[in-house]
Amino acid sequence: MNSKGVHKTDRFVGFYCALVVFAMQFAIMGVFGVGLQFILKDHLKLPATEVATFGLLTDVPVWFGFAFGFLRDRWRPAQFGDRAYFLLAAPALAITYIVIGRSPMTYGWLIGGVCVTVVLSLFLGAATRGLIATVGKAHGMTGRLASISNVFVSLGVVVSTVLSGQIGEATLKAAPGLPFILSAIATVPIFAIGLWRPAKIFDVDTELVQSVIPEGVWDGLKRLARHKEIYVPSIAMLLWAFAPGWGTPLFFYLTKTVHLTESQYGNTSSLIRLGTVLSSVGYAGICLRFRLLPIYVVGTIFGVMGGAIFLLIHSTWQAYAIAFLAGCTCGIPVGAYLDLLVRCCPKELEGAAMMFYYSASIFAGDWSDVFGSWLYDRGGFGLALFATMTTTCFILVLVPFIPRAKANLPEGTPVVDDEPAPELAMA
Repeated sequence: MNSKGVHKTDRFVGFYCALVVFAMQFAIMGVFGVGLQFILKDHLKLPATEVATFGLLTDVPVWFGFAFGFLRDRWRPAQFGDRAYFLLAAPALAITYIVIGRSPMTYGWLIGGVCVTVVLSLFLGAATRGLIATVGKAHGMTGRLASISNVFVSLGVVVSTVLSGQIGEATLKAAPGLPFILSAIATVPIFAIGLWRPAKIFDVDTELVQSVIPEGVWDGLKRLARHKEIYVPSIAMLLWAFAPGWGTPLFFYLTKTVHLTESQYGNTSSLIRLGTVLSSVGYAGICLRFRLLPIYVVGTIFGVMGGAIFLLIHSTWQAYAIAFLAGCTCGIPVGAYLDLLVRCCPKELEGAAMMFYYSASIFAGDWSDVFGSWLYDRGGFGLALFATMTTTCFILVLVPFIPRAKANLPEGTPVVDDEPAPELAMA
């Protein structure tokens, strides 16, 4: 294939992955996020620690996300592949949203319903992340697809947060369950994408349309566990996500101290993501010009500095400006960690490896939110933010352990697996 054809294929791969990532993120977030936080804080009168605990409990299934990824690696029905998860999980998610919206807004109903949505979201996430890792390695697009993933995850969060803030402010008193019901509409795009099967994506490796893998479950788990390369980016993301000041403490600081309304808080959260989007777009160009290792180091240093500026917020417009700047410090380091992980994924275990990375970030985020809320209740927002900066610094300790062979690969070079997977049997 000539260079023009290669560029055309790369553009199509990027376009398709962007659609899938955005649709997946919008489906799993819906338009209820901000409204749910205010239901917990104002209607149920929960303090910061208990709001954080709610998030921790509903995210327990995510801690075992690698199991959903492993299932994806072992079950991709012939002629459907990863699309089977889009076609099955999206309608189930829509039905669950409607059931929650029509149920009493009590702690028990909310925690049960949200847990079900989390489980269904894990199926969508495993299929999406596993597919992107496989395609990224095959086309030598690990950095660019990492950038695309971060950009369109962030855009999905921005759209969801803005809409949930506006809808929550308009409906919270009269119909608090309405945002959940409207969230059912957000599942339509990912279901529609499941009906599409472009050959440039699903024929990149024949295993994507085969269903029998002659490797036992125990053998597959052992192969994943001894693949040490995935641990460095996963631990880096765990440390990055362990941010005690960025979750519930920031929410309480902005709404109780700065006195932001529902929509203003939604806008502030969206501006953090918008800044992340712009810096993630920048990563797509940076990874073509520089090797991964210096990007990892410099990006992490800027990430440490980004959290401190939250202390400068004293008004609504300051919240908007500083949230955007803080978000701009996030895209490069997260892009580097994800780029490294995709390069290091073991063949035919991409879904499990990607979900292991994702689970590590959610696990750290949940416990850091509880810890940060505990710090906030005792020492204020500044103490929680200082803890965030400290843990982020530890990411630099991992630099000597980064696999140089993978980190030194120029973007555009297909990634060859060190340990081949067992031959696939035809379905």
